[in-house]
Amino acid sequence: MSTSPPLYAVADFCLIPVGTPTTSVGEYITECQRVLESMKDQGIRYEVHGYGTNLEGTFPVVCKAIELCHEAVHRLGAQRIATDIRIGTRTDKPAPTQHGQTENQRKKQSVIQRLSQH
Repeated sequence: MSTSPPLYAVADFCLIPVGTPTTSVGEYITECQRVLESMKDQGIRYEVHGYGTNLEGTFPVVCKAIELCHEAVHRLGAQRIATDIRIGTRTDKPAPTQHGQTENQRKKQSVIQRLSQH
């Protein structure tokens, strides 16, 4: 029986605590960031942006990261959480490596610079 490599996933999620005493979400974002940082040894990569967080890793690890963020935010007192999640996978190319990501980022920066000169 052959085993395929784990499915690689790219996800974007926005976790929204509901019914908290304040409109500020900084404390919850910070706690979720701590969770994600602790998962780096499992291959998770993340980037927090203005309206959510991008995740990259194997499909099970990406899902586990979102679950652990939910648990952490509940521990901070949020009784309810609404989360929007988008997950993409592909099998036509190998999973990106850190070098591949760096090269892609360099190419994007090059295009941005070229376009800004016009």
